[in-house]
Amino acid sequence: FFLKEKQRSRSDLAFRSNNYMLIDASGQPCTWGKASREYFYGREGSLNAPLAGAVLLCVFKTAAYITGEKKWEDEYRLAALEKPYQYADVMTQYWVRYTVLIGECLSKEMDFASEALKKSDLFSEILLLSSLNYSDEEMAMLCFYLLFQMEQDEQLLAKYRCAPERTNALPALSHCRASRNRLLSCASSLTIAFLSRG
Repeated sequence: FFLKEKQRSRSDLAFRSNNYMLIDASGQPCTWGKASREYFYGREGSLNAPLAGAVLLCVFKTAAYITGEKKWEDEYRLAALEKPYQYADVMTQYWVRYTVLIGECLSKEMDFASEALKKSDLFSEILLLSSLNYSDEEMAMLCFYLLFQMEQDEQLLAKYRCAPERTNALPALSHCRASRNRLLSCASSLTIAFLSRG
């Protein structure tokens, strides 16, 4: 038991000292294990930040819930609410970040499209739907479900209620409900029910 506890404390420390990044054997952050504020607020992590922020907050909240240890609740609240992190706000910024990146893409990489087409909402939506990754949306929905179940703070719940509306998770919720995956179907139905209560 002591050895396991010592190893767990070492990994807790490593995760924090690595600025919320999972580091692989080469000493570099793994592709989907980046959750530092520099990554979230930089161009590279712009679109990934809302989902990765939800996952990170869900990890901390789940750790606090399961272990009852105050350090995880403190870390969760720090990452969710405190400057310079504020990941609960980052979770609601998918469309804003997506719009900025689409604007850059349209101005630089899509010379074939007319200016009128580039400015149309329909064109932006077609670009979004063509790049929709339902596995990401399903992961976001599972995070929302867990956070809605565990969180008691009304300030955070208000932010979390906005997040599915401001991400592309809502199409995934209906996709998950129709899915044959019983876990996703059940969790998405409960998440939708929670949102309609809010």
